Amino acid sequence: MLKNNMVNKKGQIAIFVIVAIVIVGGILLWAYYSGNLGIGGVPSEVRPAYDLYISCIQQNVKNGIEIAESQGGHVYLEDFVPGSSFAPSSSQLFFVGNRIPYWFYVNGNGALKEEVPTLTEIQSEIARYVQERMGDCDFSQLYSLGYSIEEGTANVKISISDSAVDVSVSQPLTIEKSGTRMIKDTHQTSVKSSLGSLFNMAREIYSKERGSLFLENYTVDALRSYAPVDGVEFNCAPKVWKTQEVVSKLQDGIIANIGAIKYNGNYYSLKNKNENYFVVDLPNGIDNGFAANMLYLKDWPSKVEIYGGGVSQTVMTAQPMGNQQGMGMIGFCYVPYHFVYDIEFPVLIQVYSNDEIFQFPVITVISKNRPVRAASASMDGYTADFDLCADSNQYLDVKFYDNELSPLVVNGSLSYSCFDQRCNLGEFKGSEFIGKVPTCVNGNLVVNAEGYAQKSQTVSTNSESSADVILDREYSMRVKLKLGGNDYTGEAMIAFEGDHSANAVLPGNNIVSLSEGLYNISVFAYSNTTIVIPASTKEICNSVPQTGIFGLFGGTKDQCTSVSLPATKIESGIIGGGKTQTYIFPADLEKGNITLVAPLLPKPSTLEQLQYNFETFDNSPAEVDFV
Repeated sequence: MLKNNMVNKKGQIAIFVIVAIVIVGGILLWAYYSGNLGIGGVPSEVRPAYDLYISCIQQNVKNGIEIAESQGGHVYLEDFVPGSSFAPSSSQLFFVGNRIPYWFYVNGNGALKEEVPTLTEIQSEIARYVQERMGDCDFSQLYSLGYSIEEGTANVKISISDSAVDVSVSQPLTIEKSGTRMIKDTHQTSVKSSLGSLFNMAREIYSKERGSLFLENYTVDALRSYAPVDGVEFNCAPKVWKTQEVVSKLQDGIIANIGAIKYNGNYYSLKNKNENYFVVDLPNGIDNGFAANMLYLKDWPSKVEIYGGGVSQTVMTAQPMGNQQGMGMIGFCYVPYHFVYDIEFPVLIQVYSNDEIFQFPVITVISKNRPVRAASASMDGYTADFDLCADSNQYLDVKFYDNELSPLVVNGSLSYSCFDQRCNLGEFKGSEFIGKVPTCVNGNLVVNAEGYAQKSQTVSTNSESSADVILDREYSMRVKLKLGGNDYTGEAMIAFEGDHSANAVLPGNNIVSLSEGLYNISVFAYSNTTIVIPASTKEICNSVPQTGIFGLFGGTKDQCTSVSLPATKIESGIIGGGKTQTYIFPADLEKGNITLVAPLLPKPSTLEQLQYNFETFDNSPAEVDFV
């Protein structure tokens, strides 16, 4: 009997448990479908606040994506590293107010540098950008409606795919209103974006460039089409070219060639088979609504150096052969010429889809009429067929003086350049250096001394065994800017161009090193704006040699290509600045501060206003004050 009672009681308990589970389950289902579930879901009562929270995350992600796309995959920029007279490109390219880090460039010492971000780094920087702004969401209107919102410490993770950027936020969030409370620790959302696809295309283009050097090869073709390199003309008078005209025409040719480059895909149409010359084959091509563009502008930091007999800053001269004494038997005169070019210039590569543009710059390098490959670069950026430095057999005695010709005791190092090689002579401490150098005519002695500006001096070691070097003391100067009579604390770039050049990028990098000398100073001040340059298509025609027998007699024909430019969004416009030339004395430098005073221009809101500001800037004077 006792056993049966126990069995009956256990059965009754089991029935009660089942009934309780059914009741609780029904309550949970009712709460879920009525929007009142407060743990693990989002109750309808607090839904507006949570939706605003998610939209804030999405907007910050969109902003981070846009910054990364406009800055070559970087949200946060490293310190700006200026170029030099040897290598004018800096670590970042200035374009419509943006600073874009180079993926490949030549630093101020002449070394080739490669700095390509990885997808993991891009994800990390966007996540950092979003995480730093997690507390910026404005809930003030919801507070006035009786909402209570509490946010804990946030941790953000970003995952980039071809068509979206997924966001995972770990942050305790409590939202309460009218007795309804929601507690949620993890939040997931996604933003539609082509960042992943654009970055993959950008890397594919970059890999193709570094592997095949197609930019350099197109540049060499432009060099031989637009500038005198090798040739012979039948004439008894010297052949003369104006150097600056040669450089300008060469740059125009490079601009036309670079702008005409396309990649295999369906985002363009070719007018004739000759345009296939400008098509670069990529492994995957560019299709499905994506496109690409290449850009080079004349006013970007570039270098064109020309070597050869009869070359000066003003003219390039080739002398005739056949009219000299003893050569009359030839019966005619001819003018042979051979010029060698070193060329460096930036190219901005853009890939885009709809309103998204991913862009990054690279430096194109031509040394002695030939492309330069990164893998074969030495510290000065170039290689040679023999080791000149190993044949250092001449002693050179170098003494150091200040501007008053008093001996200087300094610490530093010396190098000596001859042809395309640079030999490190060693370090020194004192007022004199004695060391071995190679035999060379018109070699370049470079002295780097602590506290003094770099000094370069021509020394012919085949006939000179000593050199007196006068060093200019270098001063650290804090740069300030005034626009329209008021202190300006926004973004600006101030360039000091002279024997010793320097650049200040305000507001962050406002310390420059200057020495006594004559400087051309340019001041560029920028402000946020929103100007859209619509997409356009233009046709560029160039005169190229004809094929066949007509080409032998100098026949040419017009070769035209269509260049499509995507719509460009300008988010920063020039609002002030100017130019001046001034001689800076040691007494000025000792004050430690230099203030540039320039006119203030109206903030541009249209392309016409922006163009007006640039035209006005060219005629705007700047003033220099040392306070």
